Amino acid sequence: MLEKLFGVTEQTEVISLSNTLSYMLAAVVVGILIAAVYILITEKSRRSLSFIVSMLILPAVVALVITLVGSNVARAFSIAGVFALVKFRSVPGESKDISLVFMAMAAGLACGLGYITLAFCVLFVLGIIVVLCFKVVAICFKDTTKQLRIMIPEDMNYAGAFDDLFT
Repeated sequence: MLEKLFGVTEQTEVISLSNTLSYMLAAVVVGILIAAVYILITEKSRRSLSFIVSMLILPAVVALVITLVGSNVARAFSIAGVFALVKFRSVPGESKDISLVFMAMAAGLACGLGYITLAFCVLFVLGIIVVLCFKVVAICFKDTTKQLRIMIPEDMNYAGAFDDLFT
């Protein structure tokens, strides 16, 4: 009744299973390439298996969400609301990790919209740039600083426990 009153008609889109699967498959391949970039630019001792798996999965999930949203504004706002409610907890990472997450999301977005060729071309160019930049920086600026991590139990009273070591 309200549709007739305001002249609004519901337009539904048909989501093709073959298109959705091809978008997700392309996004997984893109995720594999982004994970390979991460492996190339990160030292073996600092690599995180969970981050690699996230880089594999994230583009496919974003592509699926974008495919499901389509051009429906109501769905887009509802998904934005759901994402706003989710609290992300993670260990603070490096800026390159955040950059790769944005690259994975952009590639997933492009795949979900059907721009698979664009996703691969941009990823190829950005991947080469990122790898070259990190390799050049690694050669030019040798990092001689070391990081010490001390893990202690939560119930330990550590106030002053390490004073004699650091003086």
